[in-house]
Amino acid sequence: DVPEIIECHDTKTYSALLAGGYVPPPPPRITCSDIFRVVEEMPRFPGCEGLSSTEEKRQCSEEKLLEFIYQNLDYLVLARENCIEGTVVIQFVIEKDGSVTNARIVRDIGGQFGEAALSVVRKMKKQGLKWIPGKQRGRPVHVQFTMPIRFRLDCTERPSEVQYEEPAPVPEQEVNKEPMEKAGEALHPMEIVRSGTPLQTQPEGFRLFPNPAVDKINVHFQAQPGPVALAIVNVSGQVLWKQEYNHPGGTLEEQANLAPWPSGTYFLRIEQPGTVQTRTFIKQR
Repeated sequence: DVPEIIECHDTKTYSALLAGGYVPPPPPRITCSDIFRVVEEMPRFPGCEGLSSTEEKRQCSEEKLLEFIYQNLDYLVLARENCIEGTVVIQFVIEKDGSVTNARIVRDIGGQFGEAALSVVRKMKKQGLKWIPGKQRGRPVHVQFTMPIRFRLDCTERPSEVQYEEPAPVPEQEVNKEPMEKAGEALHPMEIVRSGTPLQTQPEGFRLFPNPAVDKINVHFQAQPGPVALAIVNVSGQVLWKQEYNHPGGTLEEQANLAPWPSGTYFLRIEQPGTVQTRTFIKQR
C-alpha cells in the first residue's frame, strides 16, 4: 500500500513503486499553510483527557471553556453597560501545537463586549494554555475556531432572568477568506449573564462546600442587609435553583439539592445590593 503523506512546502515527497505497471495517485496533500474550519477531530479545550469517549471529552471541553470564560471576563468593564444583550463572535486559530493565535472579533455588539471577549482569548496565549489540537487524517493541523458568546446584562428596573437563545449565523462577508477546506462552527453559543453591577472578589466569610459535590452543596457567607438572591445556573445558562431573601444582614447559610442534575460544571450566583458574584463548582456522580 502507498503510505499517506502530508507535505509541508515540498519538504517531503510522494513516491511509490510500480506495481504491475500501475502507480496509484497520491492522496490529497495537506500543506503546512492550510487552515481548516472543520476537521475529523476538532480541537478541544484542555483538562478532559482522562475521559473515555470522544463525546464525553467534547462535552467536558465545552464546560471547561465556559468556566475559563466566566473566570477571566472583566466584569468591572461590562458592569458599566446596562440593558445590553447580543452575541459576540470571536475567531482564532488553534495551531498544530495547541497554541492560540490570530484572535479577532468578527461580530460585536458595542459597549466593549467584543474587546472583553477578545481579551479572554488573548489570556489563553498569555497563560501559555495549550488546546488539544485538531486532527485531519490522524495528524495535527491548523484549525480556525469560531466562539460565539451571548451576553445579557439586565435592566435594573426589570427582574433578572437567564435565557438561552441561538444566535443568528455570522454573515458570510464577515468571515476571513483565507485558505480553508470546509466551513462550520465549532461550538454552540455560550451565554454570559450578568446584572449591570460591579463584580466583587467574593462575599465576606464566603464558603462553598463540598466542592466537588455529589448530592448537596452548602453556601455560607456574611450577607448585606436587604434583598439577597442565590441561584444555580448550568453551562447552558438555565436557572436550575433559586432562593430569594429579605435578609437583616449577617450570616446566611443555605443548602441546595443537586441530586436531580447530571454531573458537570455549575455556577452559583449571589446577588446583593450593588454586587453580583459568581462561583464555579463541580457536581460528581
